[in-house]
This record gives sequence, structure tokens and C-alpha cells, in this order.
Amino acid sequence: MENSLYCIFYKTIDFSGGNFSIVTTKEISNTEGALFQKLKSESEKLIILNFKALVDKDTDSITRQVCVFEKDFSGIEFLVNIHVINRTPEKLYLCEVYIENTIYLKEVFEHLIHSRIISFVIYNFDNILFADKGFTCLTEYSEDELKNMDFSSFFNESFKEVIKNISDKRSKGFNINQEFHHLPIYTKSGYFKYVNAYDTTISYLGQNVGCMFIVDVSEEVSSKDLYSILYNLNSLIRKRIVSLEEFFNFLCSEIVKDKNISFAWVGKIYKRKRPKIIAKAGYEEGYLDYFMSVLSSDKYDIGPTFSSVKENKIVINQDTKSNPNILPWQEEMLKRNYHSSCAIPIKYKNEYFVLNLY
Repeated sequence: MENSLYCIFYKTIDFSGGNFSIVTTKEISNTEGALFQKLKSESEKLIILNFKALVDKDTDSITRQVCVFEKDFSGIEFLVNIHVINRTPEKLYLCEVYIENTIYLKEVFEHLIHSRIISFVIYNFDNILFADKGFTCLTEYSEDELKNMDFSSFFNESFKEVIKNISDKRSKGFNINQEFHHLPIYTKSGYFKYVNAYDTTISYLGQNVGCMFIVDVSEEVSSKDLYSILYNLNSLIRKRIVSLEEFFNFLCSEIVKDKNISFAWVGKIYKRKRPKIIAKAGYEEGYLDYFMSVLSSDKYDIGPTFSSVKENKIVINQDTKSNPNILPWQEEMLKRNYHSSCAIPIKYKNEYFVLNLY
């Protein structure tokens, strides 16, 4: 019972002379305040409800399960055992034991730590004390790698400050509970994922620490972003007639609003010569100059950009470091943190274009 809540009542029930009274002769408990008073009240109710069975000698032991609710409406489950110590013709001597029921919590915890849908992390300031399997799947880091990482390293600068402030308050005894929506979180591959998170305070190894429950909502956010891009494009077209160049420039500027997209450009594809750049937006730093310099007169149709048109399909570069098809541009891409890319072919009338995303 060392780590669980418990309460023990020794009671005498006097039913002599047709009267009925309950006297508590001894109390032992590690609960206090309102919770202790609620357990005392619950104890009297249980004795009254089970009085007949105890007095009529139907049983010397009764086991029940009760839930005691606190001010915040959170419930604490207790296993209760009422045991008859001694009987006389007019009195019953009982021992009533309440022990916090942590068995069901252990079962829930076991399922939770193996979930890939919901993940959670226990942390203190910037130290990761525990991370479940869901968090390793979300971030793509192994358990061993996570042990040597700062918790704040998964978040942007503004949220790093939030974690610091929350941890400071916890260290001073404040009970912090907060929700965060569409929070960007870094992964090992360099992508952002978006999560909804609930951060709460728990007692862990004798300290008040943070426990963050996390749900991946990246698909939901991506769908909203795509809808926003399509809506803005339709709005542009409805307002006035636009040229292809205007359209593609607007498209690129909308796409790079996604934190996972650093750079976007559109090229018009010709036969037997290098593409013409007609739109671009985002973090380039001279990349297109280098891209074009690689495409000599006899190597104008290499790489994903041209493959997408020739094969009439989207070509995805999942990993810049290991993909041999982008070797001519690999070094320059990595300098700009283009860890992946894709080329999307577009046909308009008899002309071909490619939308490139990094």
C-alpha cells in the first residue's frame, strides 16, 4: 500500500435493545482533507447497505468497489473489504479497508504505452524521463536516441519558451494543465508533423513533472492547408482572368506557407533544351542557378523534374542523402536542408509544366 491511497476503519456496530449505532474506534489513513471525509461518509453508507448480511451471519467478509469523486470531478477507484473480526449477540466488530485500485490503471497504461495513435511523454524541464512507443513512431527517433535529447528540441523557439515557463511554475508547486492545438513538432527526417497536445502535472518519482499526451493531426492540418490553397486559387481566378505565370506564382506562394515546404518552383518543359523557370517562391538561395548549370546541352533531361513528364506521374525523392537520381544536386540541396522533394507534372493544352516542391 506504500504507493497507493488507503484508509482503514475499525468499527463496532451495536444493535442491542432494538437500537442500531456505529462507532468508529480507530482510523488509519494516508488520505486527508475532503477525500478522507468522503471515504468516512462512503464507509457508513456501505455498512448500512450491508448490515443485514453481516448481522444475519450470511458472510464474514464483503468486497466492494467504489469511486470517490473529487472537486474537479475526477474519480478515484477504491477496492473495499469489510471483514468481521468478532461477533457477540449484540455487537459486531469490523475492520473496513479501502485501498486505491491501481490494477485497472496498470492495464490502461500497458495499452497506452504500446499505442501508435496516442503517444505521451513524461518530462521534467528539458529532460525526457519516459517516452512511449507512440512518441518514437511520431518523431522517428529510437528510445536510445530520445534518452540523449532535450524535450524542447522537438518544438519551435516560441514553444520552447512555453515549456520553460510551465516547468518553472511546476517547480514552485503549481498544478499546470493546458491544451495546445495544431502544434508543429520536428521529426528525425526533417519534416514537421502537427499534433494536438494536452499537458498535465503528475507526481513521478517524488517530483511534480509534466506529462504530455499527444495526438497526430497532420492529415487533418494538411487537408485544411490544401483546401485553403484551392480556395485562394479559385478566388484569384474568379476575380479576374490571370496569365499562367500569375497563376503559377500565386500557387507557389501559397504552397510555401506550409511549414514543411521550403521552396516551390514551376518550370516549362521543352524538347531537347533546359526548362524555363516561370514561377518560384520560398527559400532558394541561388539553388535554381545551380540546378540549371547542371543541365548541359547533352544532359538536359535528367532528374525527377523530367522523369515526371516522361513517365506522366508524380516523382518523389524521399531522402536526398540516399537517392542516386538526384546525385548531381545532392550537395546543394542538403546545404539548404532540402531533405526530400517531389516533381508534379502539369499539362495545359499542348504544353508541359512541372511543379517542384522541396
